[in-house]
Amino acid sequence: AGTAAAYDAGSRLVVLFGGAVGSCPYPACTDNLDDTWVYDPATSTWEERSPAVSPPARHGHTMAYDAQSDRVVLFGGDTGSAWLGDTWAYDTDADTWAEVTTEDAPWPVAQQAMAYDAAADRVVLWGGADREESLVWALDLETATWSGAIWDPGPEPAWDACLVWDDAAGQLLLIGGEGPTTVQISSS
Repeated sequence: AGTAAAYDAGSRLVVLFGGAVGSCPYPACTDNLDDTWVYDPATSTWEERSPAVSPPARHGHTMAYDAQSDRVVLFGGDTGSAWLGDTWAYDTDADTWAEVTTEDAPWPVAQQAMAYDAAADRVVLWGGADREESLVWALDLETATWSGAIWDPGPEPAWDACLVWDDAAGQLLLIGGEGPTTVQISSS
């Protein structure tokens, strides 16, 4: 439960990280994983990876593939006792995780939505559990810089939403979510 995955278009592999084991009382799981797995759609096979360094175990985090940097970005999540506000980048070909340290960073949060905005070359993070404002963050991975702004007008704050890049429309779409109101569809 609570795992995250992203499609690495450069390597043509799906990267999966973390999650919680079995029947823990989600979302308050404490039996979390720090496993990195890749799925090859061409051969329908899973492979567990063994990077020398990995992000701490977690669930409720989010991931997106940054095409310009050719890295899968991971942010936040829940340890079962605390929310995380860390950023990690995974090089699928080299099988290496590296923590991305920035001067400013989003709040520690779980159950947020994240996608790569190809037009702006930024990874965009929105929402999460217990958010009171519609705050959106953008990560420039090449400069290791997060910047945040209120999304106004924007959808009501929510968690467990899905943020995706619509290549044909050239925009991000935010779908679903739970919170004060349910987000149907909106774009940046």
